[in-house]
Amino acid sequence: MYSIGYRVRFLRNSVNLTMEQLANKILLPVLDKTTGDVLGSKPVTSGTISNLENDKHKPNMDLILALSDFFDVSTDWLIRGSEWKGRLMDNLSAEETQEFYDSIRDEKLKELEEMIKELRADFDSKKDLQ
Repeated sequence: MYSIGYRVRFLRNSVNLTMEQLANKILLPVLDKTTGDVLGSKPVTSGTISNLENDKHKPNMDLILALSDFFDVSTDWLIRGSEWKGRLMDNLSAEETQEFYDSIRDEKLKELEEMIKELRADFDSKKDLQ
């Protein structure tokens, strides 16, 4: 099962945004610590998006709601992945199902290519030390 971070990365890539661009579009409420009243809003940081996508931190409810609103998907899909683009997976057409699996495949291929590059660089640096 894919993580919430994976699903956020999938959505961000599907709309061709960088982490920084997404961070600037996601606004979280700023609350009065005494009364709990909403005083305004503030954007998240690209570090927050990076940590989320790389599963280093779990998002709070405010971030989940903001991401759900921005991408127009259900919170259930963000949290559990039981839907795709806000729709139950069982209700997708064959074309939509193929699009979903293609997007996952492409993303995983990119991740694997990056891992291979890192491993080669690590191997080469160790080889140079010998």
